[in-house]
Amino acid sequence: MNYFINSILIINGIYDLLCSFSILFLSNPLSFIHINMFHPSIHSPIINRLLAYWILTYGSIRLISGLYPSNITYFISANTYIIEAFCYEYELFINNLMLKNKIRFVSISSIIIFTQILSYL
Repeated sequence: MNYFINSILIINGIYDLLCSFSILFLSNPLSFIHINMFHPSIHSPIINRLLAYWILTYGSIRLISGLYPSNITYFISANTYIIEAFCYEYELFINNLMLKNKIRFVSISSIIIFTQILSYL
C-alpha cells in the first residue's frame, strides 16, 4: 500500500487520540487545539467531552486504517476526513459559533487528505 498515506493516517490517528485523551483527562495545550475552534461563549464540559468522543472515534478509524491498509480501510478513513470537513463547515455556516479561520484550515486540510486517499484507490 502507499507509504505516504499510511504515514499520514498513523500520525493523524495518534494525534487525534492524544487530543481526545487530553480533552477527557488533562488540561494541557493539546486539549485546547480542538476546543478553541469553538466560540468561547459555548464552551462547556459536556460539549468538550462529546467533542473528545467524536475525535476518539475518527482517530481510531484513521489509526487502524494506517496500521492495516486496504482499499476498504482507506475508503472508510477517507470518509472520516470529508465528514469532518462537512460537519465543521456546516456548524460554521448554520450556527456561526466556530472560529472561521481555524475551521477553514481544518476543512481544507481534510479535503486535501480526502482527495489524496481517494486518488490512490
